[in-house]
Amino acid sequence: MCKEIERKLNQKKIAYDPNVLAKACDFAGKAHEGQKRATGDPYIAHPLAVAEILADMGMEFHTIIAALLHDTVEDTSISLDEIEKQFGKDIRSLVNGVTKLSEIEFSRQYQLESLTERQEMEVENFRKFFLAIAEDLRVVLIKLADRLHNLETLGAKSPASQKRVAQETLEIYVPLADRLGIGQLKVDLEDLAFRYFMPDEYQKVRLLVSEKIDDRKKNVNILQKSIPRLLTKNQIKVIKIEGRAKHFYSIYKKLKKSDGDIDKIYDLMAIRIIVPEESDCYKVLGVIHQQYKPLIYRIKDYIAVPKPNGYKSLHTTVFGLDGRITEIQIRTPKMHDEAEMGIAAHWHYNQSKSKIFSVFTRSSYAPKNDLEWVKQLAEAQKGFNDKELIENLKIDFFHNRIFIFSPKGNIFNLPEGATPIDFAYLVHTEIGNHYVGAKVNGKIVNLNYKLENRDIVEILTSPKAKPSRDWLNFVKTSGASQNIRSWFRKESREDNLKSGEETLVSKLKAVGLTLSDIDERILSFFNVKNTDDLFVLIGEGQITSRQVTNRILDPGTEKQKRPSKTKRTELVIKGTEGMPYRLAKCCQPCYGDKITGYVTQGQGITVHRTNCANIIRNNPNKLTEVSWQSGSAIYQIPILVKAKNRIGLLKDITYLLTDKKINIGSIKSKHEGDMTVIEMLIEIEKMVLLPIVINNLLGIKDVYEVKRLR
Repeated sequence: MCKEIERKLNQKKIAYDPNVLAKACDFAGKAHEGQKRATGDPYIAHPLAVAEILADMGMEFHTIIAALLHDTVEDTSISLDEIEKQFGKDIRSLVNGVTKLSEIEFSRQYQLESLTERQEMEVENFRKFFLAIAEDLRVVLIKLADRLHNLETLGAKSPASQKRVAQETLEIYVPLADRLGIGQLKVDLEDLAFRYFMPDEYQKVRLLVSEKIDDRKKNVNILQKSIPRLLTKNQIKVIKIEGRAKHFYSIYKKLKKSDGDIDKIYDLMAIRIIVPEESDCYKVLGVIHQQYKPLIYRIKDYIAVPKPNGYKSLHTTVFGLDGRITEIQIRTPKMHDEAEMGIAAHWHYNQSKSKIFSVFTRSSYAPKNDLEWVKQLAEAQKGFNDKELIENLKIDFFHNRIFIFSPKGNIFNLPEGATPIDFAYLVHTEIGNHYVGAKVNGKIVNLNYKLENRDIVEILTSPKAKPSRDWLNFVKTSGASQNIRSWFRKESREDNLKSGEETLVSKLKAVGLTLSDIDERILSFFNVKNTDDLFVLIGEGQITSRQVTNRILDPGTEKQKRPSKTKRTELVIKGTEGMPYRLAKCCQPCYGDKITGYVTQGQGITVHRTNCANIIRNNPNKLTEVSWQSGSAIYQIPILVKAKNRIGLLKDITYLLTDKKINIGSIKSKHEGDMTVIEMLIEIEKMVLLPIVINNLLGIKDVYEVKRLR
């Protein structure tokens, strides 16, 4: 059953234990016995195919074994403990990692009932995804191989499933394979997904290519015969010269940029020349240019300046026979293997160079530099709300990358659309914090200037300069956004500390007290370590100076209980007796609203407002009558506040609500230019109080709109 895998392991010179391989094949075969794929094939055909793909990539033996077993825990009665008992901790860890990744289906989130839930699911999926990458890259490589074979058999699925899987592949897995530098896997995933996600466009591209490819092939075939003679004449050894056809999805993307004109795509067919040494690459380039006139703007040196995924090669486009334009790529065997296998080549070279290799030695980690971007993405998860996290990860990870040079020739890579400020923070946090301007290719540019590939950027700084909140409107990288926010958090703390101290000193003085009257007992009551932290809480509006002074004057008063959220009476809804239920996030029903229930099998009842758009669209047979238990709960009202951004705004709002004895269940704010938008959940005992609260909030300086959400 594993003969083909064994043949590939031998071919790639991968060290392995034939007994362990036979045991894993037998174990997986018995675990999946009786199971069928949608194609009608025995299920074991899938893990065998995944293992073969990874063997072709030159992956180490533990990865191959984990590929054979990767579906056993998810789809059979086999436990992780059994995997560990039979194959060890490392295999268990890999199988567990793949099982967790298999639970992440990015595109299925769109079936959820509300935008909020979709965002929460997407954020959680991205977090799991990047944590898996950072923990052990082999897990993600198994998942990529798994996805490739699933695409190869996708025709057996329904059209809806085909489109969902294809879209997810193009949006998530293709950029991942590209970032890991696994060129062959990337183009295979792209073309298979393209076929199912955009079938009409796929057929159009296929037809266009078929009309042009024969003519291009003739030109390439002639060059393939003439170039070896040319290189031999110049005493340059050549390992291989081959023709390379461009893949359909890549052609589709280029057609979009060239207004659908396929004659503008010069690399529809290209020539690849493989030579022994790096120096030979440049010799070949010189000889080629002596014989064939190059298009100067299409000469690319990815050896001196590799792509962010590590890709190395020389590219040139020349006028060949009869003036026909042809692209030529020049690289060494090592460059070629790394272009095809990317990060997977790490394991291949480790094993091929080692005379003794133990199959039970953990060799899972790629070179540190190759995974530095993963660590940066993991770090980028801190300090962002959910929506910001999604957008920043998508920009940092999935966007095309550009190369930027410092005046000293150091190379940095950034996502397309990045600005000089993104570059400044990438170089060093303090350079970003003290940014005053930038020169790009010797010329002063605007703050929001979009950098282009190979720009030379000089950052201008001043010790007195500081970040602006407006920068957040146009910076592209999570690193820049995070550093700008971090700076303002630090500055805001200082402002709040100063404001809180002044407010408290004034209040204490009015009742004959001083700061020396604040002892450990008071600090402990407010759960702070020192008076500075107490000042910050007052400045932020989380507590009031009156609460502090009252606590000092009368520590036993019933009026001054430890600050906390209002104690809620348990919410009771008629019609849900004996069943689990939850309030819908899409319409956020409050006590007193007209409501109805939606029954979801296995999840109980979701309570919506009767006029909720989601309920109106849903199956009426799943609706059930529900109503509020009279007097059973306080009213929880989501409200929106819009105001001009200024220091102390949030403090004024929270101070007013605290003074009116209105609890704030949750609060979040964001800046839009010089405006602040605040969403909060307030808790009141009577609905008649809501208009009064809104009117009071409108009386706060710089507040121009207050309304109930939904």
